[in-house]
Amino acid sequence: MNQIIQTIFYLLTIFIPLVFTTINNELFEFPKFILLLTGTGAIAIAWLLDIITQSQKPNNKSPKLHATPKGAPRLRFGASYKLLKASLLAFLFSQILSTIFSIHPYTSFWGYYTRFHQGLLTTICYTILFFAYLKYMNKKSTQKLINLSITTASVISIYAILERLGIDKNLWVQDVVNRPFATLGQPNWLAAYLLPNLYFALDKFTTPTKTNLSSQQKSSRVWGIRLVGISLFFITSGIILTKSRSAYLALAITLPIYLLINLIKSKPKPKTSYFLLLTSYFLLAIALFGTPWTRPLYKYLTRHQSPTASHFHQQNTQLTTGGTKSSKIREIVWQGAWQLFKQHPILGTGVETFAYTYYWTRPIAHNYVSEWDFLYNKAHNEYLNFLATTGIIGLLTYLAFPISILLSPIAGRWSLSIKTALLALLIDNFFGFSVIPVAYLFYLLPAILITSTKPPPSKSAPSNPLLLTSYFLLLTSYFFLFPSRLFTADLNYTKARDYFRAGQYLKAIPYFDKAIKTRPKIALYHTTYAEDLAKLTLLISKNKTYQSQTQKFAQSTLDQLNLSKKLNPWHLNFYKSRTKALIDLAQIDPRFYTLAAQEIERARQLAPTDPKLAYNLGLIYSRINQNQKAIQQIRDAIQLKKNYPDPYYALTLLYEETKQTDLIPPLLQQAQTNLHPLPKALQDKIKKYL
Repeated sequence: MNQIIQTIFYLLTIFIPLVFTTINNELFEFPKFILLLTGTGAIAIAWLLDIITQSQKPNNKSPKLHATPKGAPRLRFGASYKLLKASLLAFLFSQILSTIFSIHPYTSFWGYYTRFHQGLLTTICYTILFFAYLKYMNKKSTQKLINLSITTASVISIYAILERLGIDKNLWVQDVVNRPFATLGQPNWLAAYLLPNLYFALDKFTTPTKTNLSSQQKSSRVWGIRLVGISLFFITSGIILTKSRSAYLALAITLPIYLLINLIKSKPKPKTSYFLLLTSYFLLAIALFGTPWTRPLYKYLTRHQSPTASHFHQQNTQLTTGGTKSSKIREIVWQGAWQLFKQHPILGTGVETFAYTYYWTRPIAHNYVSEWDFLYNKAHNEYLNFLATTGIIGLLTYLAFPISILLSPIAGRWSLSIKTALLALLIDNFFGFSVIPVAYLFYLLPAILITSTKPPPSKSAPSNPLLLTSYFLLLTSYFFLFPSRLFTADLNYTKARDYFRAGQYLKAIPYFDKAIKTRPKIALYHTTYAEDLAKLTLLISKNKTYQSQTQKFAQSTLDQLNLSKKLNPWHLNFYKSRTKALIDLAQIDPRFYTLAAQEIERARQLAPTDPKLAYNLGLIYSRINQNQKAIQQIRDAIQLKKNYPDPYYALTLLYEETKQTDLIPPLLQQAQTNLHPLPKALQDKIKKYL
């Protein structure tokens, strides 16, 4: 089984960062999630078969799950090795506890839909992979895995360079020419994935050549260094291209540390030319592609530039269009995350529930940023995210894992590069959050260090290799049905959603049914299905031929709405979606407005600082002639966000309807003070009343 498990690790190292699709609801993380589950399942099956085989051999005890790797000097590992294993198991246990006591255990186990990483299931996968790596990988196989990782990172970096040249600029909504993301899906994630590979390549690049090599070996070594040097340039360029400030900061702190320690401790000393070449790589990449603070060199050399050319280096976000700086938005989100932790300090609100619970403590200041009505499913700080969702226990056990390596005396061929890579990821995660390709490397880095000195085991052929391989293939094929069902469900949901968005509501129904049949507990499926059915109900109610079926489809809509709420009573977006469906039904029967109001009332309890909810609840109250309640809610919306134009106009109309025109002038004066520019509808009212 050794060779099978090693091969699976090789394949995961190549394909987890590479794979993405164009047919799923989430194009990057979801296929990587499926691959992670499949690979982990295959390794677990092979491990189990190996345990069974070993236990059946005469005079041979079953292998210990956490035994010290064969050939590893005990003095080298000792307490540090035990602490490393204990810290990972403690972290897994903390995630299990947080899932058990979660506000929504289903989300905590599976992960937030479209994110997936950091749910309990993926943590179990990383734990299995870590211990399997310790048991079955060795010095030779680890070296091969590192080479594959460097090569894969180089290929991905080349793709990023091609994106910079516009190879697929028409395929994405995002500006991939300005900030490429290659196969990772987001520039910051690409930079985080490339950081460990940069230090892998650096280690190989700066390690001095042994003096006792033959001329042929020296020649081979020189060519190897040249190839690594090329990879190093591509990886460096990939990081520069992302314009990820968190990655830049991580490099600024860790690279000098790496180079200084390498220069002091290496025997014989690395050639000075290596460091000069490395410096030239960074300077060349900066000159070619620019940074968030500098333009590419050719921009400076070009005499005539368009008015927008000098701003090409800026990120294509709200920041470039007059929006709020990302640092300011992060500061506000972090405040909300900290307040959430203070309310749930021990185990948090539950693994991966931040998308639901942030709105409980969302600061009012969030209403005054350019992205005020966006959904935030992460705290954009790995550590605050753990504090908010898994409490102090979750954060401490999470940090204990890398820190046990950083502070350990464990030495080895890759000690400096791995410790530096871990430190770089810890710094980078302070301003963001990890994803599956990054987490895969994060959890394997300590195992790579430990196995880098482990000699290959003595070869011993199994008693019946063909039978053992057959068992493995059979069990793996059966297990593969599990991730394939997840993939198929998402595929059907995506098709249904696309038909729904295109207004082809009837065509969407069979795909919704298939998705729900495969995964009946995904509230997202039921919620979107209800929206589709509500639109279809409204459509057929206007057609005399199908009017008799209106009641049937209306009831089906209500059934899906009730299932959605039962499955997930916490997700704010689902309340908004259910309200939309009910408002569609209310155009057929006004009694549904009351149900819509109840949905928004509950949503307001979950998100008391959201002005859009208050405004929409006010509109619904006005539809059912509860004008005083409507006025109060719209006043609340203005109080929560004074520069929100819609409530001013709606409140003006309500004052007119309720004969309270004396309240209109001060309202419009307030609008004049807070709104720039003023919408035309309000300008007309100002001309009338002021």
